[in-house]
Amino acid sequence: MTVNVPGTATYPYSGLGLLVGTHSEHLSSKVALFQGDPQHQTSTIDRGYMALWEGGLHWGKEEEDDLEDSSDNYGQYILKAGAWHHQPSNPDRYGLSPTTSGVYAVVEGNWSLPGERRLGAFVQMGGAPQDINPVPWYLGLGLRLGHPFAGRPDDSLSIGMARAWLRPGPVAESLGVKTTAIGNAETAYELTYVAKLTEHLSLQPDLQYIQHPNGYFPDATVGMLRLHVEFF
Repeated sequence: MTVNVPGTATYPYSGLGLLVGTHSEHLSSKVALFQGDPQHQTSTIDRGYMALWEGGLHWGKEEEDDLEDSSDNYGQYILKAGAWHHQPSNPDRYGLSPTTSGVYAVVEGNWSLPGERRLGAFVQMGGAPQDINPVPWYLGLGLRLGHPFAGRPDDSLSIGMARAWLRPGPVAESLGVKTTAIGNAETAYELTYVAKLTEHLSLQPDLQYIQHPNGYFPDATVGMLRLHVEFF
């Protein structure tokens, strides 16, 4: 969504928004409305809006689940589906995306393993098939192993893959190259480990291999080291 709608209300552009949600033992639902142009904080929604809806199906109660919590991430198995719509007031004037919409779905599963280990898996799918969108389809999947080693109960090891199908016309225009130079997809593979050092401090090395970045550039290997600081 962030590729198809530049400057949406997420990092690094924080914007005003309203989210309302409700959930029961097996069902959850939430709706949200955000500023359509958080890059320019001159008004609330005079420059358009971003509207979202998401519904969830939850089953297989976990011991740590607390339905009094406002979170909708509960249950051993979770199926979510959602839709979003971006409506700018004047996209040509402000350099925003034209009016566009999309849908998505997420499937998650969590299992307990011997040795107090936890295994989680997810599949994400998204679609925004209008001709104006650089990324019409998306697929992501991954595995996460909690407590990977006997002496590291709070660590986690994760692997994942993300594939973004590309529409050559909009991508070529943004890069200033010919349409024939753009491949049909970008695929990224990731391996990461989160090591909890203290109650408030974690270190996360991350290795990624990216095939056909933007459908145009050569394959790339990227290494990162993140430091997480939690105060609450």
